[in-house]
Amino acid sequence: MTMEITAGFDSDYEKAAAIERYFFESGYSYDAAGTHAEANLDILHFVFDSQSGTCGHYATAMTLMARSIGLNARYVEGFTSTEVNEDGRYVIRARNSHAFVQVHIPFYGWVTFDPTVPGGEDSSGGGAFANILELSFMIFLGFSLLILIGLAGYLLYTRVIMEKLFRRKAAKISGRKGIILIYAKVLKLARKKLDMDNVSSAKLAKAITEKYGLDIAKITTYFERTFYGNEHLSIEEKNEALEIYKQLHSKMHTNQSRNTNHEPSESKC
Repeated sequence: MTMEITAGFDSDYEKAAAIERYFFESGYSYDAAGTHAEANLDILHFVFDSQSGTCGHYATAMTLMARSIGLNARYVEGFTSTEVNEDGRYVIRARNSHAFVQVHIPFYGWVTFDPTVPGGEDSSGGGAFANILELSFMIFLGFSLLILIGLAGYLLYTRVIMEKLFRRKAAKISGRKGIILIYAKVLKLARKKLDMDNVSSAKLAKAITEKYGLDIAKITTYFERTFYGNEHLSIEEKNEALEIYKQLHSKMHTNQSRNTNHEPSESKC
């Protein structure tokens, strides 16, 4: 039965809330007179037959139902009160005793649920306290989501700014320094996107061409000519290499790749 009640819900919180709602939406009543007190230990009788009981019945039933589907649930007894004396202190009376259910929600902690339907003195008002906890839980989730979105936005913004600063620097410096900087950036991208490290420039160029369909031979050639041959590299050549890098960066970050091993399938009639 509990599997049917929680069908369609993924999180532990949603499943626990669905079990709690079940008692309010299925015609259960509060046994104010204690008519079913003799059936305190017969929770099956309460759930399937009488559908009338005290807070102890409701809390016990929900705890067992939650555990039956793998939720970490516990039965809790305490007090609820809305009565305040002249000094502003809450007044707790024996009739304010109440039974609740707590379910442990991953990354949040113990959340209180109150499955008892309204009607008796020890009723907390049909899940009112649990509704407060539900509200606080949703607020917590909302703030957590905002923090995650903010962090993701900050990281993205930082990456974009750093890339702009790199391109600006590469465009202003000399040919030799520029091509060394560009080649180092290409190597960094290769390590990240292609899992390549300590490879020759020829292998690097071949791998990038096969993966992204872009010829970066000019970057590797200009780098080898300048770094190893100590030859002069013009600003125009350096800027040409920078434009090729920009194309590579764009392709790598938009997952534009081509499959060179694709073979056309035979047509079937």
